[in-house]
Amino acid sequence: MEKPPQYRVYLLRCWQERSQKERSRSSWRFALEDPETRQRHGFPDLNSLTTFLQASIDGASEDAEHEPEE
Repeated sequence: MEKPPQYRVYLLRCWQERSQKERSRSSWRFALEDPETRQRHGFPDLNSLTTFLQASIDGASEDAEHEPEE
């Protein structure tokens, strides 16, 4: 029997923060929330967010490879 595909669901929040010292400077911040567990992950930049997502996807793939066949 074929297993259903794995997937992840996250609520993504993005917001811009301005530096208090340099009003012209701003940076984007990101947060992911798992709607099922309410677990939240915060990220200071886009690179951190994509690194987390890649690790999450890689971990899901590894888990699927190690599951016993039915």
